[in-house]
Amino acid sequence: MILSSSEIAEIAGALRAELLPLVLEQLRVEGAEQMTRQLRQALHRTNEPRLLRLPEVCARVGYKSSKVWELAKQGLFPQAVKLGPRVSAWREHEISEWVREHAA
Repeated sequence: MILSSSEIAEIAGALRAELLPLVLEQLRVEGAEQMTRQLRQALHRTNEPRLLRLPEVCARVGYKSSKVWELAKQGLFPQAVKLGPRVSAWREHEISEWVREHAA
């Protein structure tokens, strides 16, 4: 069966009128659900304590690594957490507090 161009146009118009609102509604709902999932994941991440490696600590405090280690050894800087024999990290909240206390 071959459709004429006017029949195709009529079917396309009917589909557009009936299906397009349904498709748009479904996209809106799925988009809202996806956004909700992403917001929940972001909220969960912000509630988890983070550990910072030395390059990020240095960037936040404005010191080179040798100064960070020197201050930590003197007890003037938060202590690192040993994650392995050659791996250390700092608790983010301790670094943030130290920066607030020492901000000019």
